[in-house]
Amino acid sequence: MSRYSLDMKPGFSDCWAVVGWDRPLNSFFVQVFREGKNEDEDEEEILWRGGSFQEIVTVEQAAALLAPYAAIPSDIFRQLHIDQMANPLR
Repeated sequence: MSRYSLDMKPGFSDCWAVVGWDRPLNSFFVQVFREGKNEDEDEEEILWRGGSFQEIVTVEQAAALLAPYAAIPSDIFRQLHIDQMANPLR
């Protein structure tokens, strides 16, 4: 499994996002969370996709889901392709 942190777009400074490849699910995953307003408040799930078998099968699909919140830099985009090809479901 791979996992990469992404820089957020303007307006989402209180959020964090990750993208990665999950070999057992044969799917990419994307997650976006908003930090709690104080330390007693849990973070808020904004987006969490890719938790089902083959739910997100291309990096382009993952990028489209993340587009409102964060962009996938070209180096991570390439690495995600490599992760998928190097770690296929057997």
